[in-house]
Amino acid sequence: MGQSHPGVCAKVGPRFSIIITFHNQRHFIKDAMDSALSQRNAEFEVIVVDDASVDEGQLTLKQYGDAIQLLCLQKNVGACAARNRGAAAATGEYLVFLDGDDAFLPWALEVYEKVVQAKRPKLILSSMRWFKERIPGLQLDEAPSQITIVDYQDYLRRDRGFGHSASSMVIAREAFERVNGWLEGFFPAEDNDLALRLGTAGRTIQILSPQTTWHRAHASNSINNISSFMAAMESLLRREREGRYPGGAQRRERAGIHRARKVLSPGGVRSDPRQPCCPACPAGQRGGVDRLRAGRRTGRSRSRCRGGGVLHRRAPHPGRVGAVRDRPYRCHRRLDRQ
Repeated sequence: MGQSHPGVCAKVGPRFSIIITFHNQRHFIKDAMDSALSQRNAEFEVIVVDDASVDEGQLTLKQYGDAIQLLCLQKNVGACAARNRGAAAATGEYLVFLDGDDAFLPWALEVYEKVVQAKRPKLILSSMRWFKERIPGLQLDEAPSQITIVDYQDYLRRDRGFGHSASSMVIAREAFERVNGWLEGFFPAEDNDLALRLGTAGRTIQILSPQTTWHRAHASNSINNISSFMAAMESLLRREREGRYPGGAQRRERAGIHRARKVLSPGGVRSDPRQPCCPACPAGQRGGVDRLRAGRRTGRSRSRCRGGGVLHRRAPHPGRVGAVRDRPYRCHRRLDRQ
């Protein structure tokens, strides 16, 4: 039975259940394990699911003893089913999935803990740092001093790109169970499918910085099989047309979406003085800005943020009337650093 690793939030069950799944990845699994067990400032359990490996990967796991809960499947069931087996054994409030060829950055769970304490989201979308072969070393000054997030009412209201991966999603366990978990047999793009089914589950936080997961690029990455991904995208479109995902026509109206960009610091959540532009909705309410005027071809427009600071919009693209660079506003009301 895996042990619960104590941290700052002791409770009946751990805050996080880390679920690591692998199949024939004995050359990679140790990196994933070590990165999970070295997490700090959060309470968690580690559940490892061996999806019927035949490369002696279990021998690597014996050194971890009772620090993990190991589930050895007798039959290869695929990534989605293996993750569901791990989730069924989890007792944590949030499920943190990690593929066996990926790894956590040292501050991953500490970042998730701060986001959970501040926002209580149903879904957290994190960003990944790609690498090849061995995990690169970190500089001493790379530890994050603040966390930059985008706060959405739900996943379907996203207005930024997101690199979908099982290793970059943290899901409230009750929301995961409500949609019946991963769709077994659907692969690849299974992470897109799950995210869409969680589309209206509730508050979704996208972490812009820092990155929290190492993503290993190697020849066996499923993304290298383009034909299978094209087929999976067609399946996603077909499932949407069949009404398998929440939302519908009324949710496709994107005007008036409200987004809040925040900064998490040791002192809590504060408005980010740099509010991003919104080319799609230049006159709408965006984040900490009350009303933003439409951009002109030359000059700058001004408005006031809720904190009283003056916001200056940068000039639009040259030669494109009304187009606005995706560059931040500057608020001249300085925030005290802690």
